[in-house]
Amino acid sequence: MPTPVEFRIRPAFFTKRIIYKQRIDGRWRKLSLPSSGDIRGVRVYLRLSEEDWQSLVPSWATSLKDEIEFRIITDPRFNNPDL
Repeated sequence: MPTPVEFRIRPAFFTKRIIYKQRIDGRWRKLSLPSSGDIRGVRVYLRLSEEDWQSLVPSWATSLKDEIEFRIITDPRFNNPDL
């Protein structure tokens, strides 16, 4: 059975960013990703193209795009189905 992934997602206060943290080998790794800001009380994650992802994220996250984006968009704090 695979080991569960420990991660945290939160809005970055005073900016239009989402902070994603993941524990890898006992250390917390951090990403700052774009969002649209608050739209009707919900901060909406802006999905990145593969090229943008590769240029914006640190090396530990380059192959984790699908997994990280899935965790963010399935979190109701960062997904607004009305848009």
